Amino acid sequence: MTRTLFTASFTALLIALLTFTQSGHVYADHCGGAASVDPISGPAGTAFVFRTNVGAPSDLSIFHDGRPVRQAYLPRSGDVSYVIRTSQGDDGTWRIRAAVRGHEVCYAEATFTVGGLPETSTLSTRSPSAKTDVFVVGGLGGLAFALTLRRWRRARSA
Repeated sequence: MTRTLFTASFTALLIALLTFTQSGHVYADHCGGAASVDPISGPAGTAFVFRTNVGAPSDLSIFHDGRPVRQAYLPRSGDVSYVIRTSQGDDGTWRIRAAVRGHEVCYAEATFTVGGLPETSTLSTRSPSAKTDVFVVGGLGGLAFALTLRRWRRARSA
């Protein structure tokens, strides 16, 4: 029965780790960098905030529907942010990439969409009900653990 308890505990832990380590709009990560953009979508006129920390001064490249449209230099090496203010005619998919200056294979990037209604939820890229998913999966893992523990205790007392 100890093996069953171990298996149930390990399964519950694995489910919890997989559930809680998924993120909504954090992308990138070549050489350890991370990037996000908030909101992830919105109508023309929305200001989108790109945040990154690639660990060194970096070159920022902005792409609109796959075409480069703007470049900037980010001189700081810690957490940095860059605001993109959109206007009429900016509908489409945007990608922002921060590459370490002089070492371009290390970069972080994020995407956002202009057009439609604003979307500010960081969990919305996973599913419309991502918060509910977390609680359901976590609850199921806890229930499986409790039932296994109960069976183990019954078998031990018999």
